[in-house]
Amino acid sequence: MWQCVYPAGIAFYLVGNYPEWREGIFSVVRDVSSLFQWLLSRGAPGLSARSTCKRVIRHDSASIWTPTRPSAIKSQTKALMATGTITTEACDTYHGHQIPLHLPDMAGMVAAMNDPFIVMTDCSSLGFARVVWDFIALKISQYRNDGNGHCFFVFHPDNAWMGAFVRLERAEGQLPPEFIGVAHDLFVLCRWMLCVRVALVQAMGDAGKGIRFHILIPSSEPMVIPRPLSFIDALYPLTLEGPTRRGRTLVWLRVVPDSAGVLKDIGAVPSPCPVGAERKACAAVCIMWIVASPALVMVCKLFCSPRTPFYMALSLTTVFHGLALVATLWFKREVRDYYLQEDVPAVLG
Repeated sequence: MWQCVYPAGIAFYLVGNYPEWREGIFSVVRDVSSLFQWLLSRGAPGLSARSTCKRVIRHDSASIWTPTRPSAIKSQTKALMATGTITTEACDTYHGHQIPLHLPDMAGMVAAMNDPFIVMTDCSSLGFARVVWDFIALKISQYRNDGNGHCFFVFHPDNAWMGAFVRLERAEGQLPPEFIGVAHDLFVLCRWMLCVRVALVQAMGDAGKGIRFHILIPSSEPMVIPRPLSFIDALYPLTLEGPTRRGRTLVWLRVVPDSAGVLKDIGAVPSPCPVGAERKACAAVCIMWIVASPALVMVCKLFCSPRTPFYMALSLTTVFHGLALVATLWFKREVRDYYLQEDVPAVLG
């Protein structure tokens, strides 16, 4: 018993004084818990460990902000939004230091987070509102003279900066009419865009189908939405655009089935890597055997005592090794499938 005191003291010291060790242990515990729940759900039909919680909301409770300028398209869009409800799902968004903690595979892809620009804009609502304002104005000016119609929407999961953004509108005047508004829920935004598309087609005919929609995702720090996103055909032509910092993208998304031509200055979240899943499965098997070996040795001693006949001991040992091999292969396959699983794409529109 006393032999465990010294290793336990070292473990507590490492956990208490080294955040990397503590976060790594917590990540392993979460993975093990999630894997255990997923293994249990494999045997229960209709149960998923990654089930999403859906909720139905009315149009008037949606987080939508539009410029104060009146227009016929705006009034018609509001009328279309009022005709039904919107089903939203939870799409986890990870910012800054949450990324290496919750998405360790993405930690090496996103931009560095020790940037004074990020600290300045993240600590000030007015500073970030100014960044959003300038980003919208820049994107509208880039497409103004290309001869095609464009509509610009802004998505950002936080709304703490919206008060400062409204004050900017009052102080500096309104942005160009191509800017439609801001939403903080991606499902609500895409339903809103669909209503805008219908209103444009009703007002302009087939020309309304050719107007390109732009979803601008401003951010002053790395932001990742790992869940696959699928936009309905009525929203196309569509472009999602984000900012860059020091030549690296700050926003990462995954659009299915194909993100070619859709993402601009936005990183594409990669699919699960088979090689990485195989390595994690091998590591899990090794850890399992290290933990389970003492118990298995005790079981062998219990069933194969010195008085057991040779042929019976040989038979029991053969059966035991066969069962252990089958259990090992099954566990390795299940762990590999766990790390290769993908969330169901969120259908937007």
